[in-house]
Amino acid sequence: MELISSSEFWLIIGIVLLLAEVIVGLAYLGVTFGMGSLSTGIIIYMAPSVLTGPVNQLLVMACISALVYFPIKYLFKKDNPSDINKY
Repeated sequence: MELISSSEFWLIIGIVLLLAEVIVGLAYLGVTFGMGSLSTGIIIYMAPSVLTGPVNQLLVMACISALVYFPIKYLFKKDNPSDINKY
């Protein structure tokens, strides 16, 4: 459990998720969860006594991811919902 509670773990997970978004394209989920993981890692690094235990860390990551998801989804919304295939 100590590995999961370290800031390095959260920072690595965030970088991996951002890279997965660039390579695979996960419909902005990689960006949102990556930003949540990076933010959690930074919070743990700056103030380790604030987030103690993996449950609190997962809760903070989920809340930050949810807060990031909706603005990103709104900003990158497709304007043309028509089918790209012309029949």
